[in-house]
Amino acid sequence: FINNYYNQSSLSAIIGMNSAIVYNYNGILVGSLTEFDRYSGYWVLMDEQEINSFSGYLTDYSLQYSLSSGANLISFPSSLSYPLEDALPESLEGVVTAIISEGDVALYDSDYDEWYGALTSFEGFKGYWFITNQAVDFSFDLTTGGFTRNTYRTKEMLQGYEYNQSTLQSFYFIKDISIAEEGDWIIAYNDDVVVGAREWSGYMTDIPVMGDDGADYSLGYIENDQCPEFKLYQVSTGKLVDLYSEDQMPCFSNNTIPVLSKLNDTKMSVPKSVVLKG
Repeated sequence: FINNYYNQSSLSAIIGMNSAIVYNYNGILVGSLTEFDRYSGYWVLMDEQEINSFSGYLTDYSLQYSLSSGANLISFPSSLSYPLEDALPESLEGVVTAIISEGDVALYDSDYDEWYGALTSFEGFKGYWFITNQAVDFSFDLTTGGFTRNTYRTKEMLQGYEYNQSTLQSFYFIKDISIAEEGDWIIAYNDDVVVGAREWSGYMTDIPVMGDDGADYSLGYIENDQCPEFKLYQVSTGKLVDLYSEDQMPCFSNNTIPVLSKLNDTKMSVPKSVVLKG
């Protein structure tokens, strides 16, 4: 079935939530993924850029999904784009804690009933990781609310600090950076390799961090239990400034979303001894 949709010379692999299929060195498809379904999302790995067109029946927008507690990779049943909060039914309030897409994330703050992150809408033909704290059945609410036709959006990159999308990714939310100004960029590194970047937009800016998934495009990217380093690119000066977290830096783990209180341009000093005077 794969050859009906993708050019064999460009397709490297397709990865589902619990199964995958790849071309081996002999050009033979191997793996446990044998068919697509309307409920699931998929990572499609290509050796080079390619435009594909498909024909078939539209998915009913009332399609019902069954989510388990944890991470669920699902489809979006529309060719259009919908604002995130318009498409999510009330039954998911407090149940879905985060939604992750290709390089973008939305994190739910239950204290303020607000979503943070670069992911603000669902787009047709894309898959999404729904992170939940319990099992739930639901359907997207696509009967009301504003929508626009889906268009391909090129992700913004800072020239000279580009990185590749990986199937393994994490997002670090930062509440405050003492020396950052809007328009500056936060660059994530693994040693001297750029593994993510995001323009600073203020409180709760999310920084994508890409992991090493074994493919050539992710060579040198961060691995589990390694911690990223962050630097601030100051647009006004062109300088790259090291940043240090006031919190303990959480190490990388796929599909996790750490929140850091503050990054500073100096390390927090820890006293080596304490003297008590009577």
